[in-house]
Amino acid sequence: MAKTPQRLHHQLRRHFILQALGVALLLVAGTFIGSKAISEYLLRDRIRTEVTQLWALIERNPKAPLPKGLSYEAYFVPVGSQPDQVPAELRVMSSGFHRLNQESWLQADKVVYVGDRAPGKIFVVTTRSLLDRVVVGITVLSGLMSLIAVWAMIAFTNRRLRRLMLPLVEFSHAVDRWDPERGEVAQLKYTACGESKIREVERLRNAVVDMAGRMNTFVERERNFTRDASHELRTPLTVVRMAHDMLTLEPELSQRGTRALSRIDQVTREMEGLVESLLVLARHPNVEIEVDQFYALPVVEEAIARIRDHVDNPALEIHLDARANPMVEAPPRMLAVVLNELLENAVSFTERGNINVVLRDNSIDIIDTGIGMSADTLARVFDPFFREDISRQNAKGLGLNVVRRLVDRIGWTLSLRSRLSEGTIATLGFRQVPAKT
Repeated sequence: MAKTPQRLHHQLRRHFILQALGVALLLVAGTFIGSKAISEYLLRDRIRTEVTQLWALIERNPKAPLPKGLSYEAYFVPVGSQPDQVPAELRVMSSGFHRLNQESWLQADKVVYVGDRAPGKIFVVTTRSLLDRVVVGITVLSGLMSLIAVWAMIAFTNRRLRRLMLPLVEFSHAVDRWDPERGEVAQLKYTACGESKIREVERLRNAVVDMAGRMNTFVERERNFTRDASHELRTPLTVVRMAHDMLTLEPELSQRGTRALSRIDQVTREMEGLVESLLVLARHPNVEIEVDQFYALPVVEEAIARIRDHVDNPALEIHLDARANPMVEAPPRMLAVVLNELLENAVSFTERGNINVVLRDNSIDIIDTGIGMSADTLARVFDPFFREDISRQNAKGLGLNVVRRLVDRIGWTLSLRSRLSEGTIATLGFRQVPAKT
């Protein structure tokens, strides 16, 4: 399951917080290590100064007692003497600096210096003084001030960035509210984005506004075409229908003329159904289509009668198995259009045998014993302009692709099952509706 996209300023704020935390950790670690290093350097420098003064006193009077300070104490062992007055833990130390009772380098409380010259050996034990703690405190304070400054800069940058992003956010809201069906491009032009001084944002606004304008043009062109086509296609059919009705009133019409008028009436109704179906597809999916409730059996019987009149093949029989007479809801002539197309396909690919039409409560099956289709052909049969056999390119009708779109448009289903050399079963599924009271 895909994650819900986050808002841009939320992601930027999260990245700023992560950066601030990273900077804070680096500052704290650097300040702590730096304060310890400075404290250690100052302490050793003070010890060296004290030791230099002590050696000067010893050289003047080796037997004189060594002075003691507030934070250090010193021991001198002349050459050849026993270091009885020196604490036991100091006696084993070699020359140089040492840490006394250390558990870790950072937690050492005392520093021991052991010096060895011609007069003897000197031990200086120094305790970290208040000055060392002051150095650490000042260093930590400076680190905290730097941290506060960094956080303030990040907060200011975040606030400034949000103000810079405000036109883009407002524009995204305007695009989200924009309805292409209403065609209000002005609400995209005069948003806060229009006042932005950022070139990229301005380019984005211009591109979206231009695209919206073209979409409005396409929508208007589609509406005009649907309106004009509806008028221009229905007008000649109406004229033909009126002429047909007038001719049927002629008392001296021959039998041949009567058959011709019947054919004209049938073709006119077919054309009206085709026009109505194509106009349904031309409309936007959100636009409601006009539907009516009617029984399916009369439409099925009429479609079978029509196809029988067109078939001149004594080896082919068409049967109707009406197991129900469901009430369906659809545009008045769309069921006839779909059935005509399915029956014509069945006749085109069945040279001999049977075509059985089975009417059930919620479906119509058209079963033929024709040449059938392979799995590859069946997978492509609903592709636009696809024909199974190139020798049958003269087949007329909408094509299964358009029929499938018509069926989907009104919420029905159309499926095909077929085996090569055995035949095909076309199933038209629909919802049965309660009969009118």
